[in-house]
Amino acid sequence: MIKRLLKFGIYISILLFILAFYLSYFGVETNKFNHLIDERISKTDPNLRVELKKVKIFLNIKNFSVNVSTFEPILHVGNNLINLKKLSTNLSINSYLKGNFAIENIKLTTSKIHIKNLIKSIRLYQNNAQLFILEKIIKDGYAKISFQAEFDQSGKIKDNFILEGLLENTDLKLLNKNQINNANLAFKITKDQYFFKEIKLKFKELNLKSEKISLSKKNGNFFLQGQFENSKQKINSDILFLLFKNLDIEKLNINELILGSKNLISFKIDKKFKFSNLKIKSEINLEELNFKPNKEDFYNFDSLIKIKNNKLKINYNKDKWSVVGEGKYSIDEKLDNIKYSISSNNNILKFKNSFDLNNIPIKIKLLNYNKNDDQEAKLNFEGEYKKNSFLSFNDITYSENETFLKLTKIFLDKNFKIIKLNKLKLNFIDINKKENNFFLLKSDNDYKLKSDNFDASIFLYKLLNDSDDFKFNKTFRNLNTNIYLDFKKTFLDEKSYLNNLSGTIQFEKNKITNVSLNSKFFDNKKMNFSIRTNDIGERITTLYSGDAAPLVKKYKFIKGFSEGNLDFYSIKKNETSKSKLKINDFKLYELPVLTKILSLASLQGIADLLTGEGIRFNELEMDFNSKKKLINIEEMYAIGPSISILMNGYVETGNLVSLRGTLVPATTLNKVIGSIPIIGKILVGKKMGEGVFGVSFKIKGSPKNLKTTVNPIKTLTPRFITRTLEKAKKKKINYFSKIVK
Repeated sequence: MIKRLLKFGIYISILLFILAFYLSYFGVETNKFNHLIDERISKTDPNLRVELKKVKIFLNIKNFSVNVSTFEPILHVGNNLINLKKLSTNLSINSYLKGNFAIENIKLTTSKIHIKNLIKSIRLYQNNAQLFILEKIIKDGYAKISFQAEFDQSGKIKDNFILEGLLENTDLKLLNKNQINNANLAFKITKDQYFFKEIKLKFKELNLKSEKISLSKKNGNFFLQGQFENSKQKINSDILFLLFKNLDIEKLNINELILGSKNLISFKIDKKFKFSNLKIKSEINLEELNFKPNKEDFYNFDSLIKIKNNKLKINYNKDKWSVVGEGKYSIDEKLDNIKYSISSNNNILKFKNSFDLNNIPIKIKLLNYNKNDDQEAKLNFEGEYKKNSFLSFNDITYSENETFLKLTKIFLDKNFKIIKLNKLKLNFIDINKKENNFFLLKSDNDYKLKSDNFDASIFLYKLLNDSDDFKFNKTFRNLNTNIYLDFKKTFLDEKSYLNNLSGTIQFEKNKITNVSLNSKFFDNKKMNFSIRTNDIGERITTLYSGDAAPLVKKYKFIKGFSEGNLDFYSIKKNETSKSKLKINDFKLYELPVLTKILSLASLQGIADLLTGEGIRFNELEMDFNSKKKLINIEEMYAIGPSISILMNGYVETGNLVSLRGTLVPATTLNKVIGSIPIIGKILVGKKMGEGVFGVSFKIKGSPKNLKTTVNPIKTLTPRFITRTLEKAKKKKINYFSKIVK
């Protein structure tokens, strides 16, 4: 009996061993437990139901557990449906027999499923902030996933889960309302780490790809790090505005941007899902950038700027960024070289740039300087700019053949007006082929300006034609200084020049308040110029020039003037000036208006003198006042051996001329003066029709279309005779004074 029992036990053991071996290595396939498994799962988790086809069961003897695998099951997670390719799990036999939660782990792979359904399903079991963010930003797309996780004794998923898969054709709407479209990628997700690779997506029409991106959780915040790159393509300028919104890039009016780039990017997402700590490192191949700056912000600059074939390196970190690059640029169709280094830290912009200007024409009217578009030139400058505060240049250098300009330590305010300039050195050849050089050096609050040679012809023109102090108020913010001049040779025109021009120019609040300049012409004739401001705010200007011609020739309507000396006196207050001009002993060779008057008056002999050897005048005296663009000539009287003129009227600069006056030949005038004892004969001739004393004339119209009318007169006005007698009397006094001396 014992032998039989022993033999039966051996048989049973062998059978159990064979059964265990078979179940361990080959398993058993059945659907008899489907209802039981579904019922057991639903009892354990009311949100989870499973539709099974055939189940394959393997026995794990070592852990005393059963592995259950099924293919193409359907999971019902809450209201979401998920089609699986494979589902497997380990069931603890001990836990099952004791009535505890028996599922030890789970492994599954899915078919293509909608991403939002997947995220909603996962959040039922792992409701963390990462999944909440993903559900908010993902709008469409599909996924294929592989998921494995372990369960604790209460049925909760442990933190060591792994979620892997692929996303296809995914659309995301970021928290800043920007969109990412058609994203495709592979991913791996653990508790505090999200890894993405082989990424392709479209952002604002920009096609991007990336080898890898990671999103990690630390101290309740999320940190993203990744690499993006795009092949050469046209870029939407909105991307630049997004990255550099603090730089007012929209004012550049960008209309073409083509580039390729490689970028490293990182940023933080806090607990309130706000983006911060954006960091970007980029290498950019900029093939083309065309833009036209805002005219109001760039001094009416209205040309299209083109940037081509530039290589840039960009580092961006919140309020700190830098751009380093080099390539080609043009303001027209011809390209020049450019190098640049720009950086910003807490709204302080630093720059160091170099431009070739070989193909750019340059004209500086104030210096009478021109550069053609086929001459080599270079501009280097470095400095810094503080937003809404100041712009400073440590150094500005311009060079072109023999031309050299260097400015050191120049400060400008936010309106680009000069606050301070420490040093300026300039050498150039102007369009008159004159060599120019001067050196400006700041000393305390004053400046010293020295020059060996300087062509001041354009300055002289502005002095005689512009009443706005050379518009210093538009160039300087608040100029309060003294400028001490020491010029060895100063040209007033092509031939006339001054020797040893020296003196002081004083500025107060951008206005010239006091000037004292002294010099001598090359033939030792003196020239003195002064401006002073008295106690009641009147600005008094005096000018004496032993040679009047260089000054008078600056007026375009006088083309033939020689000899003479000039004396000028003016008082100005509140933009209104009252002035007197005297010119003595000079000749006129060509004056179109006077020629026309003489011709209309049939005074051909005098007209011939004007176009021939010239008409000599002993003296010209003019009293006039001006306010802004209106010049009111109270009286202009000129007397000479051939002719005398008395005139008044007004000139509205650039708009209207209105003059009237009397012209009398010298022979007639002398005859009248000779008959002074009989007053009546002065005013009326002895007989009617005795002859014409002179002509009256009117000149009126725009400067380019003057109309002149002439009428003969037999009677001179008392004013004309009075002024003539005054001059004659003064001439006699001067004559007797010379005899006495």
